[in-house]
Amino acid sequence: MSNDTAQSARVTRYAFALALVGVATVARVATNPVLGSQAPYVFHLVAVIVATWVAGAGPGAVATVFGAAAVDYFLFEPLHTLAWTGNLAGGIVFCFLG
Repeated sequence: MSNDTAQSARVTRYAFALALVGVATVARVATNPVLGSQAPYVFHLVAVIVATWVAGAGPGAVATVFGAAAVDYFLFEPLHTLAWTGNLAGGIVFCFLG
C-alpha cells in the first residue's frame, strides 16, 4: 500500500469516527425534550463502540474525547460552554468505558 493510500485510509477512519459523534450529538439533542437529563452519554457510547469496532482504537479514542465534549457543550448547563459543571462522574465513566 502506498503512503498516500495509507494516509487516505487513516483520514477516512478518523472522519468516520467524528461523523458518528456528530450523528450521536444530533440524535441526543433531538431527543432531549423526551429524555431530559437522563442518560446524556448513551448515544455517544454507541458511537464510540461502533467507531472502535469499525475504525480501530485511535478513532475510538477520538470519538470518546469529542463525544464527551459534545455532551458537555450541548446538554449540560451552562449550555454552549465547556465548563464541565454537569455530570462529572458520568463523564469520567464515559471516558473510562470509551
